[in-house]
Amino acid sequence: MRREKRSPFIFGASSLIVIFAVLCIVIFALLSLNTAAAGDRLSRVFADSAVDAARANSEAHEILARIRQNDIPERVEIKGNIYNYSCRIDKARELFVSVEVYGNGEYKILRWQSVRTAAWNSDEKIDVWLD
Repeated sequence: MRREKRSPFIFGASSLIVIFAVLCIVIFALLSLNTAAAGDRLSRVFADSAVDAARANSEAHEILARIRQNDIPERVEIKGNIYNYSCRIDKARELFVSVEVYGNGEYKILRWQSVRTAAWNSDEKIDVWLD
């Protein structure tokens, strides 16, 4: 009898396709995990920003209520019947409010605006690959 010598490891086309498919699945799983983590970080930043803006908005409403009751806080600037004040949102933004108060308890909001107060630094670096 004639014996055929075979190598102990036989890699056929189907084995290579299975290995390639498993490798692709692992790579796509890692990319999906990375995307989900980045989305989670971004949503936390947006949530913190919204909480800070809501806190500043609430503080501005409290100051407006005190102005209407003629209990004017120290940080409010008065020019005639126009009251100006600001509330800090975060280290880079402030909420500026300007209100005109009439004698009969009515008021008109002239400005209720979130303004960036931090210095803007432009990124002038452009990464271009030239051949």
